[in-house]
Amino acid sequence: MKTPAPVPNPEAKAKTRRKPKAKRKTRQADQWQGTLPVVHPHAAGIDVAAASDLWAAVAPQAGRSAKETIRPFAPTTAGLRKLADWLAKESITTVAFEATGIYWLPLYHLLSERGFQIVVVNPRDTKALRKKTDIADAQWLQYLHGVGLLKASFVPPAEILGMRGIWRHRDDLVRLAGSQVQHMQKALDEMNIKLHFFLDDLTGKTGLAIVDAILAGERDPVQLAKLRDYRCQASEEAIAAALEGQWLAHCLFILGQARAAWRQTQEQIAACDALLEKQALALLVAMGKTWDEAAAKENPAGKEIKRKSKKANKTRQPTKNEPAGSAWPELCRALFGVDLMKVPGIGVGVVLSLLCEIGVCWSAFGSAGQLSSWMGLCPNNKVSGGKVIRRGVMPGQQWLRNMLRHAAASLARHESVLGEHYRRMRGRMGPIGANTIVAHKIARILWHLVTHQQEYDESVLTKLDAGRDARRLARLNRQAQALNLRLVPFTAPPTESHPPVQEAA
Repeated sequence: MKTPAPVPNPEAKAKTRRKPKAKRKTRQADQWQGTLPVVHPHAAGIDVAAASDLWAAVAPQAGRSAKETIRPFAPTTAGLRKLADWLAKESITTVAFEATGIYWLPLYHLLSERGFQIVVVNPRDTKALRKKTDIADAQWLQYLHGVGLLKASFVPPAEILGMRGIWRHRDDLVRLAGSQVQHMQKALDEMNIKLHFFLDDLTGKTGLAIVDAILAGERDPVQLAKLRDYRCQASEEAIAAALEGQWLAHCLFILGQARAAWRQTQEQIAACDALLEKQALALLVAMGKTWDEAAAKENPAGKEIKRKSKKANKTRQPTKNEPAGSAWPELCRALFGVDLMKVPGIGVGVVLSLLCEIGVCWSAFGSAGQLSSWMGLCPNNKVSGGKVIRRGVMPGQQWLRNMLRHAAASLARHESVLGEHYRRMRGRMGPIGANTIVAHKIARILWHLVTHQQEYDESVLTKLDAGRDARRLARLNRQAQALNLRLVPFTAPPTESHPPVQEAA
């Protein structure tokens, strides 16, 4: 009689399956731990989170368990203080963590006050060769930082971080004000009021005066048209015809709500401008520089900047969204040491973006190429097998990149070396590609001006482009010879000169 086969125990089978996995994890950990020489023996890695616990890991030591080298901490301020105390107790001098949104900023400020050397890394550089868990992230960051394989990202000084927060909040307010203007236009369209089709800007003097009168109860188109500003190009008759429509109660309510929200947003933008000016003056005093506010308002540097167009030579006027105040151009020149607004396409808004995103000291960028790469303006072509499989640019600092692209787009009709370069690139690459190429060129020019403290000189670019006309002439000669033609220089006919008329005695 055969004995029955033993029934396998599923729990024992599961246990036997877990043991090899645990051994493999141990072997993998032992494999990458200790394979490279340690550069930072007192390094720690932190996995930053928004709501869940932060995990901090220190270097493993003999005789210490894993629970002693890695610990969780709450993301609250009290938890961050306990984290800093534990790092100091473990004799940690340098800490590495990933830049995750804005959640790393409180930890960055607290550890900076405690005197730790902080390395903020790009998650793109650390996401490979590891399993995605909070504990594994902290251990992997600690190991990479300990062996010196992490590259620190650029973080501006504390005073610049404050200005950057105000400037980005101001940009959000400008976008919010634009959406309120769209709400006003939508309410007018629903009532068949075509006012914004005859006015370039509904929030100008004429547009706001008419909207306020409508909200006050005025319905006569002729009386509303009399509120037209004398500089408005549309006539009173055209405006009166555009103001004939159906006055709907709910549309008037939406129009009033949008008008009030726009006014409140403009007040908030003005408050941001005042605070930015105060912080810029404090930064100027900290740098040991002086600035005469009265002289700057009497003769601002922006009056000397002339932008030529094909139609006429026009002096550049500040845009509607630039910070108010005539002293900003001179204040920016005093902070940077050079007048960056002499570069074609650069205005107060672009210079303030550079100030609030980078600061006045650009020594962190060793070359113009490093600055352009950080902004995300350098080419990033993917080549495989000798063929380009993808063309594009690297991801980078989107705030400055977009600002410089808008500055480059403004050179479409600018009579300068950069304007000619933009039009040439637009013919080859299209407007989108031209914006990126010329923005890259402007970024390199700005780096040279700030780091070498040199004023913008267009003759330098003219000399660099001196050989382009010769190459163009040679190309035209080759094309003419291929068609059995010959180029002949054009000589303008002499102008007729009339003798001066003698006056009678």
